Amino acid sequence: METYLEMKARHEKEVNAFPFMFAFSDKQFEEGCRKLGVTDPKAELFALRGTGGFYRKTDAARLHEMTKRHNDEMDAAMLNEEFAVNAYCYEASNHEYQINLDPEFDMANCFGYPFDRVNDCIAWEKVKNGEILKEYYRKGIKKHMDWVREHDAW
Repeated sequence: METYLEMKARHEKEVNAFPFMFAFSDKQFEEGCRKLGVTDPKAELFALRGTGGFYRKTDAARLHEMTKRHNDEMDAAMLNEEFAVNAYCYEASNHEYQINLDPEFDMANCFGYPFDRVNDCIAWEKVKNGEILKEYYRKGIKKHMDWVREHDAW
């Protein structure tokens, strides 16, 4: 079975290979249009809001399929306990849980989970398979903290 990091790397490779353009100046926009073969930007491009990114309208279905497939693959893999525990452990380390002791908001963003701002926690009741994932999450945080203690990595 593919690991969390392997899946992330594969997804990242696919996204990086997708024909996006990013432009933060008129010159970059013109160069990006040339690169994508766009002659009428208003008719031929969609914008990625707030990112400076653009893609061809003709690639929209392919982008949506890729995004949905990535989400579906991750959702399915997260139902495997070993995969999920390692995913949560990795992201706890990545977001330095041992320092801030509050991974909930960062983890919600990483995995696309709803965040309850009133109670300052992941809204597990709104997450598909939330009860299972919440248990895997706890195990992932524990695994991370066990590693931190073992390696005195405070």
